[in-house]
Amino acid sequence: MIEVVLAVGITAFILISVFGMTAVAVKGTREADINSRLTQIGRLEASLSQLAHFSNYVGSLPATNYFNQESAPVDATAGDTYYRCDLINVTPPGMSTNLVLVQLQVRWPVPQLAYTNTTILSLVKYD
Repeated sequence: MIEVVLAVGITAFILISVFGMTAVAVKGTREADINSRLTQIGRLEASLSQLAHFSNYVGSLPATNYFNQESAPVDATAGDTYYRCDLINVTPPGMSTNLVLVQLQVRWPVPQLAYTNTTILSLVKYD
């Protein structure tokens, strides 16, 4: 009888540990996925800034872009909008006109905007 009680106790301990680790693993996977999406959005914004003419890009700030859950650009009125990326020129006064600091503030999920990630992107004008 004692052996059965011990076996049940050990099995219960193992099962509780496994279920606890599963919850931690799911949370870690979700956070890694969001970080990957935020990195993709940052890379896309950086590449778009490099494709545009420097003064045209700087003149278009502040700007807002929208992305779906796969971090692909979408229209603001699209039904699958998930991330909102606000781009703001945060260059301090008196800095060189060949350098611009752009703040990328990604907020999600649209429309609640409960979470925020902020990154600074430095753009340099090469002539």
